[in-house]
Amino acid sequence: MSIKHQKKVLQELGVTKDTLTQEEIDFLDKNGYLILRDILSPELVNTFRQRLQELTELEGYSAGAVNQTPYQLQVNRKDLGLLASIAAYFYNLVFYLVRLISLRWLFKYNPNWKLRLRARSGSPQFGSPQIATSPQQTTNSIWGIIKTEIYEMVTATAFNEEGAVRVCNLLNKDSIYDICFTHPKVLAAVEHVLGTNFKTSSVNYRAAKPGGGLQPLHSDWEEAVEVNNYYACNTLWILDDFTEINGATRVVPGSHLSCQIPQEVMDNTLGSHPQQKLILVPAGTVVVMNSHAWHGGTLNQSNQLRRVIQSYFVRRDQTPQLNQREYVRSETLQRLSYAAKVILDVV
Repeated sequence: MSIKHQKKVLQELGVTKDTLTQEEIDFLDKNGYLILRDILSPELVNTFRQRLQELTELEGYSAGAVNQTPYQLQVNRKDLGLLASIAAYFYNLVFYLVRLISLRWLFKYNPNWKLRLRARSGSPQFGSPQIATSPQQTTNSIWGIIKTEIYEMVTATAFNEEGAVRVCNLLNKDSIYDICFTHPKVLAAVEHVLGTNFKTSSVNYRAAKPGGGLQPLHSDWEEAVEVNNYYACNTLWILDDFTEINGATRVVPGSHLSCQIPQEVMDNTLGSHPQQKLILVPAGTVVVMNSHAWHGGTLNQSNQLRRVIQSYFVRRDQTPQLNQREYVRSETLQRLSYAAKVILDVV
């Protein structure tokens, strides 16, 4: 897609040369992040919270899968014959063993496999891992169903965190989250980081549980990059006030200019960095984060969830976390404008 065409698309979504102030641009360039306050109204924040709670309860143990329905097979389905029902019984029998033992052991002792399944927008230039996505379920065959659902199980486990709740692929689960990849102020900031030719990589929910949420300082790219040659940009849609108590995100301002990643210079990336800063902001704020800036969640010492939606963008020539061309639903396509479809990379 030409830069001229995408520029027109961004204009249709309300992005102009004046969408960001010069002060905001300078801050983003210098620090690697930008705080945009009052993007979400209190009413919309509450709506987001309620719907995410519903999705979390609906998905249950499969929270983290890209499809909305739980992937454990229901043996009383009318489209399953006798032999298929028997196969489903055996599948369910080994389900928890596979998930709770095999996969957890695999990811514990092979963390790189977990990163590969998370598909951190692999870069051909640097040899980052590329992810082969699973085809959409197009058959009622018991074996086709099992194949698809096993893929969902593995993906969900890869995104699973003991100290956090996750719901993935929000754009195909409710239209209220469309704002997370179409808001003009946010798109203007992402464009400034990545250039005009970018696309949505994923829109996911992460809630740090009490006693959880601690992350190592990291960048969202596996290799160091040159200044102004950025591949990814994350946006954090804050649904609970970020405080010192509930595990606010920490960032090392200016670290995107270092041409290094944390593990190259820190012995313990879980430890504090002398220049780190906590992002203490109210609910309704959006934090635009150059993904090459060093950042990470801190420990949630409160008795409540710390909830955030992560709307992640990559350059158009990069692999997204979720291939929307495979997973986008017909009802999603029907409601979106052409410009929104371009940003989602489904046209």
